[in-house]
Amino acid sequence: MTGSIDQAAIGLGVATFLGASIGFERQWRQRMAGLRTNTLVALATSFVVLVNLILRPLVLAGGVGVVLDSPSKAFRVICRNAAAKSTDVCC
Repeated sequence: MTGSIDQAAIGLGVATFLGASIGFERQWRQRMAGLRTNTLVALATSFVVLVNLILRPLVLAGGVGVVLDSPSKAFRVICRNAAAKSTDVCC
């Protein structure tokens, strides 16, 4: 990733806004997972993807023998933790 801190902050902000808008709609319809849950899931998932995008080139360039998980695996872990509280949050 050849971006700056500004681009990362914008990405996290957009993810938080989109998660909050989905959560607001769900809370308005009185569904289980509302504003807070969806906002935190979206923010955590985008943060995991961002960290993965930042660390992958550093690990590959340094020759360190660390295998990074793909963002989809990290998303599944976050999603399962959120789904433990609600039955219809995500996959």
